[in-house]
Amino acid sequence: MSSTQTPRSEGAASGRRRIKATRPALIDLRFTGDAWLVQRGSYAAVCLGDTVLGQISLLSLDLPSLNRLLGQVRMGQARKNYMRRLRTC
Repeated sequence: MSSTQTPRSEGAASGRRRIKATRPALIDLRFTGDAWLVQRGSYAAVCLGDTVLGQISLLSLDLPSLNRLLGQVRMGQARKNYMRRLRTC
């Protein structure tokens, strides 16, 4: 957890305010666009929409199966959240 000082007005008591830092995940459905892998030489770029998030080293034979797995994980999360919303209505 990281803490940072935030600007306050003169009338407010001085102190520190904690802000919880979270790391985004590819399965977070707030991100728009599809998560996918693109071959770049001996590496594959992990992309979300048109944005490159990072690179991993893999064989070109692994690319289709990893793209499929990434799609299943992302859509499985969406399906689970959708079903949860239907049950609460």
